Amino acid sequence: MTEAFSEGLLNALLRRVDWRFLLPQPSPEKSVCFGPGMLADAVAQVSALTLQPGARDASDCDLAVGVEPTPELLEEAWQRLRPGGSVCFEVQTNPLSARSISRMFERAGFEDVTAYRPWPSIEAPLFWFPERSPAIVRYLLLGQSMAPTMLARAKDTARRLTSFMSLPFTRTHMCVIGRKPGLARGGILDFARNRWESWGLAGSADHLTPLLVTAGTRRESKVVMLLFESPSPQPRIAIKLPRIAGSTSALEHEAFCLRSLRESARAPLEGLPNVLFETDIGGVRAVGLTAFHGVPVFSYLDSWSFRQTSLRVTHWLVALARRRAVRDINTVTGNLCSDFRERFGAVANPGDLRRAEAALARIGPLPVVCEQRDFSPWNVLATREGSLAVLDWESA
Repeated sequence: MTEAFSEGLLNALLRRVDWRFLLPQPSPEKSVCFGPGMLADAVAQVSALTLQPGARDASDCDLAVGVEPTPELLEEAWQRLRPGGSVCFEVQTNPLSARSISRMFERAGFEDVTAYRPWPSIEAPLFWFPERSPAIVRYLLLGQSMAPTMLARAKDTARRLTSFMSLPFTRTHMCVIGRKPGLARGGILDFARNRWESWGLAGSADHLTPLLVTAGTRRESKVVMLLFESPSPQPRIAIKLPRIAGSTSALEHEAFCLRSLRESARAPLEGLPNVLFETDIGGVRAVGLTAFHGVPVFSYLDSWSFRQTSLRVTHWLVALARRRAVRDINTVTGNLCSDFRERFGAVANPGDLRRAEAALARIGPLPVVCEQRDFSPWNVLATREGSLAVLDWESA
């Protein structure tokens, strides 16, 4: 099915079901979908097997998905799910009525029922957040604009304020998620709650609230789950998740580079994310990093601040380059020489090869320097503490 869709449509389909990262099992083995169309196509992209309710083996499923729930549909979904399975229904409603819909799920027997809102729309969501989440609304509302001029920033802030002020009264799409009892909850949120103290984080993990950041124009784009400790509007942890299996290696590489930088330095470098964990959760690779609260330098760059900001980030890059490791040249070039001999030894002059390897051996130890390689203005934050923070180390 994947081969039948364009890149743009595949990205849209995956973003339509990014709420799956809020489930105990983000990559379900077996799903049942009540209703055809784009939602069914989207579920098919993330589930090993997707069935219609009338299918003979549409039972013992990990996930049941549909639109506009009714008591009858929820009862059928319950029958199709295994113990511990998840249900998610898209619903278009006024947020003031969301609580009555959640009660419908609870009356059907589902637990941990939560309504999540895609913003600004379900067709192209940038965020997914719980409907009752004052901390996240404050975070999104108070966040600085990335518009390039002061007038554009003022317009963007006013537009965002108007949008969020109308949230309680606007009829919009939401996804209501619940879980059939029978097994432990599991999932990313439960993983974070159980390990909160081991990461040295202050406060309680009893009221963790997730915000999914799901921007990206390609299906390879990562999903970031920011965890808030309500009522604080500042994220504590950023968990990076791959939308597709092919993006997993990039996350693992990012964790490797960040760990290597911390292990090779005598003193910490400001703004360097700390890797809290790297593990599989519900069939998905997850990398947990310390979260920073700040604004991208792009959002306030103008003719007055450009030089000072440029010098500041240049000094940061110099400090990064000073965290170098010195390696013997034989370590650096050993594999290169052996690979060259294997590929071209039959046609290369043996004397030339010996002289080239001898010349390399005389070079001596060399410094190895880390490159961030995605040092864009939107990946460099100015934090509220006055320091810099650098995000996205997948290309380092």
